Amino acid sequence: MGQGLDKATLKASIIEIFTFEQGEETNYNNSVERIAEKLSDAIEVFVKSGKVEVNSGIKLTTTGSSGTTIEKGIGKII
Repeated sequence: MGQGLDKATLKASIIEIFTFEQGEETNYNNSVERIAEKLSDAIEVFVKSGKVEVNSGIKLTTTGSSGTTIEKGIGKII
């Protein structure tokens, strides 16, 4: 199966985002926009930290043909 996602880094990023924003109280709307942007970036990094593994011998079917995987494949979420 795949590698676990990097939850510790996501949590650290979220803490950093909110800690920074505690001192940025001059404009609520700008603060919300910054939080949303930084959270979106942190979540993207989190999702891309995963790895996908496919074992050999898995049955595959496509339009007009079928077969099995012949070796283990490891992929990266992009």
